[in-house]
Amino acid sequence: MEIITRNYNNIEVVFGNSESIYINATQIAKQFNKQSNDWLRLKDTKAYIEALSRNGNSRFGDLVAVRKGGNDKNAQGTWIHKKLIIAFARWLSPEFAVWCDQQIEEILSQNQPFKSEIPDLDYLRKRTEQIETSTKQLIAFKKSFHEIGIRREEELIVTSNRAVAKETGVDFIELAELKGIPTPEKYFTVTELCQKVMDSDNFSDESKKLVSTKAGDKPTEKAKDFSDFAIYFAIMLI
Repeated sequence: MEIITRNYNNIEVVFGNSESIYINATQIAKQFNKQSNDWLRLKDTKAYIEALSRNGNSRFGDLVAVRKGGNDKNAQGTWIHKKLIIAFARWLSPEFAVWCDQQIEEILSQNQPFKSEIPDLDYLRKRTEQIETSTKQLIAFKKSFHEIGIRREEELIVTSNRAVAKETGVDFIELAELKGIPTPEKYFTVTELCQKVMDSDNFSDESKKLVSTKAGDKPTEKAKDFSDFAIYFAIMLI
């Protein structure tokens, strides 16, 4: 068992770290002018240990261990398991109990297995392949959408990116934002913005006719100037 000594108000406190954490109850009780056996004889202590033995699959010998002999005096005495430490420490002093709780947490955190910093190469390889495939699809979608009439670069990129995201799950605009690359706060196609104009009560019926998306109508270059005007006000309304 690894012996760990800590200092509490100039009092040496001895913990043991093996498969679990223990405290040398004999040693610390003396510092408070008490005896650990007096606590073990208490009715509440016995009931608690019995409950732990019944419900926690812990034998008395696992919860309380007596060590004698040996050259290391810190290892001698009655040791109690971490499941009993706080109850025992509270019997000695409430402040000491709080301190013990903090020490147990710290020792447990030091026992955590080392986390390898080596990246998951298999994941990185698959992710790279996914991005490469998505890049090819983005180029293909841009070409196709351009051929069917989407000419404005912003709308072409946004529309193509959305198509790729649906196909492969890779959203290049979202990736750019995650990497800290500045991007506009909102992305809307001209058709979507015009639809917002149609749904708003702040535009006249005459204005809505110019950006109508009903009955198969769509914004055209002929209405480009108005669409820019609509985009400005639509963004203000979003």
